[in-house]
Amino acid sequence: MISEIQWKRFNGFLPPWLVAAVWVIGWGVVDWLTGPELGVSAFYLPGIIFAAWYARRAEAFGIVVLAASAWLFAELKSNTSYEIAYTPYWNAFIRFLIFLVTAILTTEVRERRRMERAYREQKEILASILDSMEDGVVVVNENDRIILFNPAAERMFGGGAAGVPASEWLSLLELNRFDPPDRSRQTGNALREAIEGRLKGSGEFILLSEDEDVRSYFGLTAQPLIGVGRDRNGVVLVVHDQTSERELDQRISEAGEREKRRIGQDLHDGVCQHLVGVGFALGSLQSDLERINQPELAETAGEIGGLIRQGIGQARGLARGLFPVGLDEDLDFALQTLVKSTAERFRLPCVYERTGPEIKLDPTHAGHLFRIAQEAVVNAVNHASARHVRVILRNDDTELRLEVSDDGNGIAREENVCPGVGIQIMRHRSNLIGASLEIDTRADRGTAVVCRLPVRPGKP
Repeated sequence: MISEIQWKRFNGFLPPWLVAAVWVIGWGVVDWLTGPELGVSAFYLPGIIFAAWYARRAEAFGIVVLAASAWLFAELKSNTSYEIAYTPYWNAFIRFLIFLVTAILTTEVRERRRMERAYREQKEILASILDSMEDGVVVVNENDRIILFNPAAERMFGGGAAGVPASEWLSLLELNRFDPPDRSRQTGNALREAIEGRLKGSGEFILLSEDEDVRSYFGLTAQPLIGVGRDRNGVVLVVHDQTSERELDQRISEAGEREKRRIGQDLHDGVCQHLVGVGFALGSLQSDLERINQPELAETAGEIGGLIRQGIGQARGLARGLFPVGLDEDLDFALQTLVKSTAERFRLPCVYERTGPEIKLDPTHAGHLFRIAQEAVVNAVNHASARHVRVILRNDDTELRLEVSDDGNGIAREENVCPGVGIQIMRHRSNLIGASLEIDTRADRGTAVVCRLPVRPGKP
């Protein structure tokens, strides 16, 4: 067969059915001239195959009819005598069937080749897309075997895993790369749930570098692998490296915290001190007015002094909120101050407990944990109408657990599913430091906000 490109050029001025028809008619004339002594039926087949390969299906079938008719015409013109009158018509019908089967088979081969070519093209396009993707793609079939592992996934996980059982590959990751290794199943729960087909939607997990000094953060989306019969044949995992995004968020958050601290210091050292000076001046003025027997003006000065003292208290409260006392030195002391100020401000029992050995956190981790506790306490008092609030900080050398619990009204179900700004901020802060946040709420038992930060001895 000539190539498709060559034929398209030729087909521009000579249609394939015309070429096949000329071929068939030509051999019909040869068949008529040579008579029945020489069999030339096989020479009709190239024209039929040519039409079936290059022409449309209906045109190919037309050439089949033309070939059978040309043979019959040549046979009848040869004046050959037959004992049975319909013998030439029967023989023409047999040849028609042979020609028709040849055309059908040729057409099927052509369609199969066309489909195979289209499949190869689509496969090449898909392979090109997968190879150029920045996101990792892992496909696991229904037999728990990884059937696709694109180059981005190889870069993320440190090597390919195509053809390997997914459960074995995940076990090696849990043993060597999850943070920390002895809590791997909880830390990498999203990845395991996705491979086992239990994860709906998206999740996150953390991997450690080989020297366990660098954390990499990944987002995960899981979709079922659907077969021809709409049956689930496995799972498709799309993994996105969020490390650079986390680092950017971290830098933005740190810049925001620094600005808050600067404003808090300015309030405390600038506005508050200025108001204190004004208060002293008013006290002196009040004494002078009383000495010169001006009681009404002295009373007015005293009232102004009271308002200034209230302003000083409010400004100091804002300063403590923006720049928590002792946070740079110790999260424990900052939480104690938070609990004490909450109890004094809202006049309700608010207690603090700490268990386990002391741990030195870097200011970023300590700041986010403090803000999470602060937000949880404010929510408990202002929104849940809590009568008791408890803040607990536990350290067991593998996990730092911060828990804020209350006996309030709890969070409505729809609010827990579609959280408000405060809950979203708490989740965002926990994600920035690689921690997990859980919110357990019941109408008759209040709410417990638990933030778990994995730690390793000697490292935050």
